Amino acid sequence: MANPEQEKSSRYAVDQSQNSPASAVSFSQAGWKFYLQKDYINAEENFRKALSLQDNDLDTYYALGLVLKAANKGDEAIAMFEKVLSLLDSLENQQRASMLKHITHAQINQIKSGKWNMEKEIWQKTN
Repeated sequence: MANPEQEKSSRYAVDQSQNSPASAVSFSQAGWKFYLQKDYINAEENFRKALSLQDNDLDTYYALGLVLKAANKGDEAIAMFEKVLSLLDSLENQQRASMLKHITHAQINQIKSGKWNMEKEIWQKTN
């Protein structure tokens, strides 16, 4: 059960997103607030609302993947991380795309095997 401060913060995040025009940014900001409070149910709800308004935002897909991973919804998290990978070609900044590719693969590896396996992603090692 959340302590009174967490409940107050959660209500504030919901109030903020409800009192401002419905925007992907406002829902995403609320999602991050809930995620940081470990309120994964409300974080997931807000990130999904953000995606319903802007369905090609790879940052929001990545955030939702983190939430689902933390909530032990591995298969759903993997689906979100795979969506991130599918959107990487839309990034103009190739350095950012490369970094996101590696860290997203690492998130998937950790869900599937319990290990990051970054050596394989970054240094192309097989063992």
